[in-house]
Amino acid sequence: MINTEILILQINHQLTFSDCEKFLSCLSEFRQQKIQKLYFEKDKLLSLFAGLLVRYQIIQKLHIPNQKIQFYYGTHGKPHLLNDHYHFSLSHSGQYAAFADSSFPIGIDIEQTRKADFRIAEAYFSSQELQFLQNSPDPDSAFFMIWTAKEAYLKMTGEGLTVPLNSFCTVSGIPDHHFLHLQIPGYAVSLCLHQTLKAGIPVFLDCVTLMQFFKNSL
Repeated sequence: MINTEILILQINHQLTFSDCEKFLSCLSEFRQQKIQKLYFEKDKLLSLFAGLLVRYQIIQKLHIPNQKIQFYYGTHGKPHLLNDHYHFSLSHSGQYAAFADSSFPIGIDIEQTRKADFRIAEAYFSSQELQFLQNSPDPDSAFFMIWTAKEAYLKMTGEGLTVPLNSFCTVSGIPDHHFLHLQIPGYAVSLCLHQTLKAGIPVFLDCVTLMQFFKNSL
């Protein structure tokens, strides 16, 4: 089986965006502009380190210098590296960013959990997913397991919200693909992988690791 790598980055609570703003220069102008348009500092910080996380893995794995990394974007905004044999997915929520890569299209989603919203489930879940949720002894966990799986599938396909969320079922399964679910306290993480893929053990990183890695690029 072909392995996929998973990286989970936790954002340091003590950091401020001004502490890390100098690392914007390590990102593309497109992402820099996107970050600067964000209103809340915590969102800027999270987006900054999510961008660094992608580049960190590409540099480590493909040995491409940071200044040579180039992305293009699909019709619905999915980022791709200018390399047909390398696929990745990125998601961030709350204090975490999650990344996965493989040689097949892949999708990952992370969401900060809270109480299940049955109105959303009734509107966007398939009948089987809704039944799974209603029968679950832990509806909050079940809700976010399904929700993140749906997001991961759409990120894998690159079709985004052009596909109705209730038109496919993550409980019964997706042809040629399978789902992997991870739990971090207060968060749900799901991956949508090609059936030939086997995920490795997630690697947890912190912001200091990325800042040390990129300091020579400033």
